[in-house]
Amino acid sequence: MIDGLLLTLGVYAGALAAYSVGYAVCGRAPTARHAAAALVLQVGLALHVLGRLVILTGSAPPPDLAVAVGYLVASVLVLPLVAGSVAPLLDGRAPATASAWDAAALAIASAATVVVVARIDATWP
Repeated sequence: MIDGLLLTLGVYAGALAAYSVGYAVCGRAPTARHAAAALVLQVGLALHVLGRLVILTGSAPPPDLAVAVGYLVASVLVLPLVAGSVAPLLDGRAPATASAWDAAALAIASAATVVVVARIDATWP
């Protein structure tokens, strides 16, 4: 079940990255849809971390525990780094300072999440 969730999160993060790149290339600021999608992704990542911690307490740890835990921590910290630029969009009003750079930042954070999710899959048996 955890592997299916991980795959889903990776594909979802990739789709969010592509969606955000489209907005950035067109010179458009992100919308409330971007913020909602980032929120859904963040909740999914938090659930994944909780599931991995439950599995960790009941089974043998991965070969390199420090690396595996580091990737888990990184997975939930990447998106909040850009949350300041997209969180105000959740109320439906774009801030006056929103720009295409916010969409680009969200695209980069989402792409980084894809990489972290792939590394979690590679380091956790």
